[in-house]
Formats: sequence, structure tokens, C-alpha cells
Amino acid sequence: MMAWASQQTYPVELGASPKILNSFVIDPADAAAGFRIHSNGTMQGSEDFLNWAIDLGTWLISGVNSAYQVRATLLSGDEPTGDNFDEWLALSSTRTWTHTSTGMALDKSCSMLIEVRFVASGAILDTCTVNLSTHVEPDA
Repeated sequence: MMAWASQQTYPVELGASPKILNSFVIDPADAAAGFRIHSNGTMQGSEDFLNWAIDLGTWLISGVNSAYQVRATLLSGDEPTGDNFDEWLALSSTRTWTHTSTGMALDKSCSMLIEVRFVASGAILDTCTVNLSTHVEPDA
């Protein structure tokens, strides 16, 4: 957790980095991996066609979600689908970024920087990286 000042702590925490989410399946199944930061203060990941079963912790320690924004920046790889990149987005709504591979020729991977800021001051309170990858293996 990062400190606002010597005696205070930030009301948000994104946790350990990187968060690695991989989806590997056998054809003809589709592979999907994703990262979601919820307006309810939690984070989830998916490695099993977007069932969102991976608990990645709680980002909102105190305060209200509307006081914060998130920005995803693509660091490398294929741009995921979902919410916009390089734009501050209100955390009063859930934000999602995913990769889906259909067929063996469409493997995808990326690394993203996730930042959360306090709207009133514009101060970035915490960051983490998220790595997504999908791969479809041929049926033997």
C-alpha cells in the first residue's frame, strides 16, 4: 500500500504485479482470458472463457467508487477488446479488458498497465500490470 503522507494510507490498492491470466484450450473450443475491475471495489480475472472465477482482491479500501478513475495502457502485444485504452474511465462502472482466440491461428497476448487515480486531485494512487494470453491447441 502506498502512502498519501507519512501518516495516511491510500484508499485503493491494486495488489501484487503482474497479474497473469492465461487461457489454453483444445480446438474446437475458444480460449478467453480477461481482467475486470468492478465498481463494487473488487477485481476478478478469467482463464476459463470469461467465467470470472479468479478473485484478484479488493481495490477499494475506503471511500466511494465514483471518486476514482482507472486507465489501462497497452504496454505490449495485441490490444484486448473491452473498455477504452489511454483514457481515464469512471470506476462507478465496472471496466473489463479481454482476449478471445477462436481457432489455432489466433493466439493473442498482451501486457497492460492499470492505474487508479483520485478524481479530485488527479493523483495516481496505485498501479499494477496485467498480462493476458490465449492459445488454442490442435485436437490430437
